[in-house]
Amino acid sequence: MKKKALMSLLVLIIAFTLVTFSQAAKVSASSGFQVNNGVLMDSNGNSFVIRGINNPHIWYDTKAYNALDEIAKTGANTVRIVWDTTGTASRLEEIIKRCIELDMIAMPELHCATGVNDPEKIKDRARYWARDDVSEVLKKYNDYVIVNIANEPGCSRNDSTFTDEVWRDVYKECIDIMRNAGITTTIVIDSRRYGQDYLCVAKYGQDLIDYDPLHNLMFGIHMYVEWNDKNKIIEKLDYLKSQNLPIIIAEFGYNYNDGNNNLHCKVDAQTILDECEKHGFGYMAWSWAGNNRENAWLDMAYDWVNYTEWGDFLINGRNGIRQTSKVCSVFEDDPEIKVETGNNSALYSSHMPGEIDQFIYANSVENMLILNLSAINPDFASLKFPLCLADKPYCLKSLMTLFQFSFQ
Repeated sequence: MKKKALMSLLVLIIAFTLVTFSQAAKVSASSGFQVNNGVLMDSNGNSFVIRGINNPHIWYDTKAYNALDEIAKTGANTVRIVWDTTGTASRLEEIIKRCIELDMIAMPELHCATGVNDPEKIKDRARYWARDDVSEVLKKYNDYVIVNIANEPGCSRNDSTFTDEVWRDVYKECIDIMRNAGITTTIVIDSRRYGQDYLCVAKYGQDLIDYDPLHNLMFGIHMYVEWNDKNKIIEKLDYLKSQNLPIIIAEFGYNYNDGNNNLHCKVDAQTILDECEKHGFGYMAWSWAGNNRENAWLDMAYDWVNYTEWGDFLINGRNGIRQTSKVCSVFEDDPEIKVETGNNSALYSSHMPGEIDQFIYANSVENMLILNLSAINPDFASLKFPLCLADKPYCLKSLMTLFQFSFQ
């Protein structure tokens, strides 16, 4: 009786999967994050305001990976993954998957572009994302990933080679490279001059949005010494908001030791938090831990766990992470699914891997439904079936509802 019921179930699942798999391919191109009239929207069509933390994965692999649990405890809804072109696609996937398990959006960025003013080298960073193995990872987790092409391109204010126009033109080519590789999610473009220049964004941000065939861009501004004037923070963010430009403050510091620090930074961080909250702009603090000795004042956790004064301010202060961060709705809206197995039942939250009784292991992060047939008969092997690729929680719910079964 058990075998008969199980085989009937398998036939139905195969038929269901073939239909939903083909339907999903039509939808997947439009899923993921989108920018609409200056507002970042998730794949459910809900607005999403980034409240995140930079984490130095490429420099401290194991420590940074383990710190994701601590970062999640702060309430952060996004992690900016410090990465470079030496990083493997397989390790990047592991980090993204862990972020997803912790209900955080992943935003990988290439830190090896810092200060680079050679357009060809900046395009090389776009080519990294477009590489077959890397782009497949980004597309696989499209609903949970935003890509920051290159960290802080362009040198200081005195650099006459990497102009606003060069910045605009090289990023047009980067957009082509990444979109042609099938990357559809939101792309973040850092402003020039170590990310601190707002003028290139004000002048040419809309041109780049119009150029992108998906019109799906955000612009990252970093606030250190160039933003020491509190009034500049207020005035320029007001202006960028008035232009409907999608902005994220992707890094920022604070007034440490009255500006007597290696970056000469006297930034009023409270004003950044207040203005971002007022305008609905995202922010991501620099950084969790691991800064070198001269930058250690920017560590949010002095031992990768316990908060420094800077960390406590960002996490627990007015308009800080705990007060303003909201989990992305791609996690909030995951339904719990009741699956009947004889006299037992189990609840399954669809975005997290988990066991459903002893018979089913459903892992929608990897788009697989696994039937543990050996629990019925040790001579049987486990079978895997692809879940539909788009709108995974709801397809899984339909699947489970349709194929509830009992073993008498």
